[in-house]
Amino acid sequence: MAEALKFNFINLETQNAGQKESARARGKKRVYNDEQITEIQNASFSEGLAAGEAAALTRVEQRIAATLDQIRDQYENLLADAAAHISSNLRQS
Repeated sequence: MAEALKFNFINLETQNAGQKESARARGKKRVYNDEQITEIQNASFSEGLAAGEAAALTRVEQRIAATLDQIRDQYENLLADAAAHISSNLRQS
């Protein structure tokens, strides 16, 4: 019963190639219990979640920066147009 609670990472490459595991490969086998597997899975999930959030925030920051650049450019164009209209009106009067 205790054997059912263990999970083995084995050299799958040699199994897929149809070869028997060597004694050296069997010596490298790591055995984890259910609690350790759950801990590893949770840690991996947390790391992936943090990486995903960081990537999403980076994309949002890039979009905000691009939008602010567009707004600044439009504002500068608006000021230039207003200045041109003012000088044109001053010349006409």
